[in-house]
Amino acid sequence: MRSKFVFTAILVFSATACWTMEAQTASVGGAPALGYIFDTSVGAFRRIFGIPRAASVGEPFESGFSMQSAIVLGGSSTALAMSREGAAAVIDLSGQRPPALVPIVGKARALYSSPRGTAAAVLTEDWAGLLTGMNSGNLQVAGLVLNAQPIAASVSDDGLYLMAALQDGSILMAGRDGSRNPIAPPAPVSQVVFRPGGADALATTADSRVWLIQSGVLTQIAGPEDGVLQPVGLGFLPDGNRAVVASSNGVVLTVDVRSGVKSSASCLCKATQLEPMTAPGVFRLTEALGQPQYMFDGSSLQTFFVPAAASRGIREARPREPGRGPEE
Repeated sequence: MRSKFVFTAILVFSATACWTMEAQTASVGGAPALGYIFDTSVGAFRRIFGIPRAASVGEPFESGFSMQSAIVLGGSSTALAMSREGAAAVIDLSGQRPPALVPIVGKARALYSSPRGTAAAVLTEDWAGLLTGMNSGNLQVAGLVLNAQPIAASVSDDGLYLMAALQDGSILMAGRDGSRNPIAPPAPVSQVVFRPGGADALATTADSRVWLIQSGVLTQIAGPEDGVLQPVGLGFLPDGNRAVVASSNGVVLTVDVRSGVKSSASCLCKATQLEPMTAPGVFRLTEALGQPQYMFDGSSLQTFFVPAAASRGIREARPREPGRGPEE
């Protein structure tokens, strides 16, 4: 029997030109930075300072919320975290606002972000909360009741839709308004991700094929013949037209979904993810902080690495003194 989600809407509370160096980096305290990463070994975030091919991992810093797991919302300095007890909170990584608890039904089990970080989702055992307004401090939560835990999910940037890869291999597009649109792929789906700013999406299937989803119709855009092997991550470059697929063998494939033009690069590493950084078009491919952090730079379509992080304890965040550089 195919497993199904049962959803009920409940209102609970241009072109592919190269980017400039400014567009490739974010800023932390006035210093150039690639963004933030969560260090599971100490339950804290670290900053990655610098620019592609000239970056370093900073010390862990205290956020004010006890975290077991956390994600940085795509392209922002806001994070979504959950504790061992199952609570969830929105974290302002700039330190300008205290953590904001998310009202949820049940204990948090999974966290998902929209492509641009303007929306997110907290999933519990039988409920999903769609979050908006996190970056402005005006948190809004809409709940969807469910009866199955997806293996992967993604949220649209407007917070209106949750796309879920179900355990039976199918896809469900669930609307905040209570709408449900099942999608039957040709093979079991393993990952899904929305296209920035819209309702189109990408999906990978168990046979290492990559699909563009438009109005419920799947079109193959890449597969094993293009070097895709056991894909571990999906995403888009900031223009929204070029899909990025990371495979476990370290090959990163870029596909223009309009023209079909493809480009590939390799990190010569075992990739485990495709985590978007705060810096536009930069993705983290590996997770172990005791080893170099391999990344993909969408502006040059090349990979690079950040030296392994120093093993240090958590340091409380504090205002930087005038004239003091980052992490001194």
